[in-house]
Amino acid sequence: MEVIIKDIIGTSCITAEDGDKIYQIIYKQLKKGDEIILNFKDVKHFSAVFFNAAIGKLLKDFTNLQLKQLLHIKNVTNETKSLIELIIKNSTKYYDNPNYQKIVDDVIRHVMEY
Repeated sequence: MEVIIKDIIGTSCITAEDGDKIYQIIYKQLKKGDEIILNFKDVKHFSAVFFNAAIGKLLKDFTNLQLKQLLHIKNVTNETKSLIELIIKNSTKYYDNPNYQKIVDDVIRHVMEY
């Protein structure tokens, strides 16, 4: 299945809400074991927040290897690929290590109090 991001989100992929829309699509396909292609043709702006919501939280239920086999990304720059790889690396660490997860959650909770 190929998902044309521009048709769903538009040319700016910035918010967590937009990322969650893509996550819902990806999750359903991956759960069935289907390959999915995210096509970012004509998308101009990205944020880490978007990719954390769209891809990062997939690591809660899928392994890094499963994502490499089933999730394919087209039409992004090398810089954006690097950002996605970093998000996958950090999300893997977050979901695989309960101590790290607690530390991150505590820091976020502390920052949100201010």
